[in-house]
Amino acid sequence: MFDAKGDAVVVWTEARLSIKEAITLEYLVRTSVRPVDGHWQPAETLSRLGLDPDVAVDAHGDTIAVWQSPPGVQAAIRPAGGSWLAPQTVATPGGEEPQIASDASGDVIVVSTRQAPGHSSGIQAVLRPAGGTFSPAQVISAPGNDFYPRLAMNARGDALVAWERDTARGCLVEAAFGPANGRWSRPRVLSDTHVGCPANQQVAIDARGDGVVAWVTLRGRTQFVESAGRSASGRWTTRVLAKAPHIDETVGVRMDARGDVMVVWHEEALNGGRSAIWARIRPAGRGWGTARTISRTHGGPPSLAIDARGDALITWQDKRGIEAAARPAGGSWQKPDTVSAHERSGPGVGDDGLAALDARGDALATWQNREGIKTAWHSSLFP
Repeated sequence: MFDAKGDAVVVWTEARLSIKEAITLEYLVRTSVRPVDGHWQPAETLSRLGLDPDVAVDAHGDTIAVWQSPPGVQAAIRPAGGSWLAPQTVATPGGEEPQIASDASGDVIVVSTRQAPGHSSGIQAVLRPAGGTFSPAQVISAPGNDFYPRLAMNARGDALVAWERDTARGCLVEAAFGPANGRWSRPRVLSDTHVGCPANQQVAIDARGDGVVAWVTLRGRTQFVESAGRSASGRWTTRVLAKAPHIDETVGVRMDARGDVMVVWHEEALNGGRSAIWARIRPAGRGWGTARTISRTHGGPPSLAIDARGDALITWQDKRGIEAAARPAGGSWQKPDTVSAHERSGPGVGDDGLAALDARGDALATWQNREGIKTAWHSSLFP
């Protein structure tokens, strides 16, 4: 994650086993900051018991990290140029899978699963006005078994949240739109009941309030990448983007300031076939273009980053290591580069990495292996 100046911040969970008089297992929430043109600072511990951290940087440069803990969703704030403040609990009871986003004014929204004993009781949202305090949690979904909220927010404060609803007939993808300084819409069902669980939906929103949700669904023996686009007027349109025997459950979706949409995914070939990273683009106000192969590779799901003008970066993990491919706004995909060779994550270690871009065109790739959190930096990838 970058702030407006180009400072970078990463937040992660680090399991630590201690064997002394008793066996203790801690899940530390850790963070590190890299000032623009500087070096990564020593890691700090925000909590000794937290999972699923997420982070946002507001327009003033304040960093806000959130994570799941036994009391509920907790948050810690680092004022611009300052030190981390003590964590506070911002959503109970049992808030899980938190997501956070900020607008240009510094307003912040946190969404999470409202967990009851043995099941979910909905998706909840918490608002923190710029420089203010967190509001009481508001449930934005209908009563039901809802999980995995995903959040996107634009510069003026419009927010889009999508989640998975588990029903007796299967799983649904639902979404709610929150206009800046307005009330959340009623939840909208985006998919049919054929969605396999989990759907791993992802969301994006542009400056006008147009939004998109993408997910993977299973019908019979075929998997599909599907998307639902929302116009600023509130009209939704669903589209199938790809189908294959096996598609990684996690897709990537992003929008630039103009409203161009990009979706990326990884198809895993069966029976000796060739795997591939794919991308598909929908220019603002137009239809979806043809799917393009970014790399013929056997590896993990891709991570996608897009800046305001439309420059794009994809990172993924394959048998060679961490790979990256770039596309200048309006241009063509460049040949993939190996960011770090032979960096394969061990069993149960972290995720497959994240891509990020700042306003200056610098690129950041992060991933986790047996040694811990790794990063690679490319200055002026998009001059």
